Amino acid sequence: MKLAPKISLFKKTLLAMSFAGISSIASAKNISIDELVVFGDSVSDNGTLAQLTQGQAPETFTNGRIWSDYLAEELGAAQLNLAVAGAQVVGHDSPQLEGAAAAGAFKPFGIIGLGLRGQVSSYLASNPGDQSGTLHTVFIGGNDILAFIEQRSEFESLKEVANHVVGEITGSVNRLVAGGAKNILVFQLPDVGKSPLFDLPEFEGQDKTASRLVQLVNINLAGKLFTHQRRAGVDYNLFTTNGTRVFNGLTASGEFAETENTWLVLDENQNPTGNVNGNPDDFLFWDNLHPTTRGHKNIAEAVSAKLKRSAHCIGNDDCTTARELSMQ
Repeated sequence: MKLAPKISLFKKTLLAMSFAGISSIASAKNISIDELVVFGDSVSDNGTLAQLTQGQAPETFTNGRIWSDYLAEELGAAQLNLAVAGAQVVGHDSPQLEGAAAAGAFKPFGIIGLGLRGQVSSYLASNPGDQSGTLHTVFIGGNDILAFIEQRSEFESLKEVANHVVGEITGSVNRLVAGGAKNILVFQLPDVGKSPLFDLPEFEGQDKTASRLVQLVNINLAGKLFTHQRRAGVDYNLFTTNGTRVFNGLTASGEFAETENTWLVLDENQNPTGNVNGNPDDFLFWDNLHPTTRGHKNIAEAVSAKLKRSAHCIGNDDCTTARELSMQ
């Protein structure tokens, strides 16, 4: 499968703060990871959208590398990144790109569809069989939430949106397991209602709605994943991360001098002006939704440390015992 860089739509993607407090829902086995497979949106896209749009989109939506780049390096694993900026759980924020995908325009790149459902289909079509040495990561749903907030969604209630997002993520995990996946990491969403995006006048009063929707998705997602893993007739390792907890931890840690303002200077349409605000390492946010590369690195470090300390021994050759970790 020929895949490259990935990108996202500037105003429409989720914060990549969804790592921390990894929780295992599987009976553990020692595992060795040699490949990281990434599904998601602009927070995880390291060049795909740029490739599909022939360079009209940036390689990443940050000032450097993203979390999956750092994590793959830390684990000593190859990375296959299928995330597409602007992706929803089904389809894409851009009707034009979604139409092109439906017409088969991206099949030469090995891409069947742009949303999570399409990304997983693209992967399974080219990677059948046992994948015990692969860690699959799923982090998506932010664009579905923003579409609802901006009244671009087909759904009319918070419950409908949450059920849609949770159902598609759970379904994708089920398909991956049926296709041979043995190690899956699913991200619960960070609280986008606390991002700088919701300080803008056009989003006034919508922060609580966004936060409530994130909460509904996260609670229901954890429950559905746990239920499926326990009932599945297949042995696999399932991890979740609490993005809201991680994001709150980074905000309160004091590591970033600026946790409310963005490093990029944005115009009234929230597009980059070409100017920046000082040292990027002082800022948690690159733009109104995406973290700086330092934020991405912190996320990857937290995930790597948690995985190495877990009984599943990912990236830890000295680990020989196993135990079941409780849901968090």
